[in-house]
Amino acid sequence: GRFRNEVLPVLGRGGVVLGLERPGAALPAEALRHRSETESKTIPPWWLHRRIVNSGTLDYFESEVVSAARHFLEAGR
Repeated sequence: GRFRNEVLPVLGRGGVVLGLERPGAALPAEALRHRSETESKTIPPWWLHRRIVNSGTLDYFESEVVSAARHFLEAGR
């Protein structure tokens, strides 16, 4: 979720929240001002169970997501 009202119900049900970050992603100024971009920055880091930094290839990003999913599934989350 990119909005607090999307993340809170997940947390309330015991779900897992992953933070996704893409450093250096070039977004137009108009997109950076969009509510989904500005509000996502207000989600406290302690709401996230893990942050995934997408700074490599698509294969690398996919492996990080799969690794996180496996971790939380094995932990019974």
